[in-house]
Amino acid sequence: MIVTGTFEISGQVTSGGSGLEGVTMTLSGAASKAATTDSGGNYTFTGLANGSYTVTPSQAGCTFTPANRAVTVAGGNVTGQNFTASCGGKDLVIEGLGVSPGSVAPGGSVTPTYS
Repeated sequence: MIVTGTFEISGQVTSGGSGLEGVTMTLSGAASKAATTDSGGNYTFTGLANGSYTVTPSQAGCTFTPANRAVTVAGGNVTGQNFTASCGGKDLVIEGLGVSPGSVAPGGSVTPTYS
């Protein structure tokens, strides 16, 4: 018997044990869609036909484990497609170091001292 209809792929993105809001989730394969995780880190792709899909999370400053998931929809909803995010600190940008033009050779560097 062939089951037809539409189905869902769902899961959660966590960081440090808590849901991570605002992660862009991209679905590719038999259909292309995008979703954003809610305040609990949850996402759902709805209205999917049977087929093969890839789910990929993305957010600036974060890496994800796994990087993506291959998912096959075959006559039912697919749940538990979870990801763990590792989001590093923000880059430190220092403006106005007081370096005079021409005081550093091309390709040279300046090492600031912090106190």
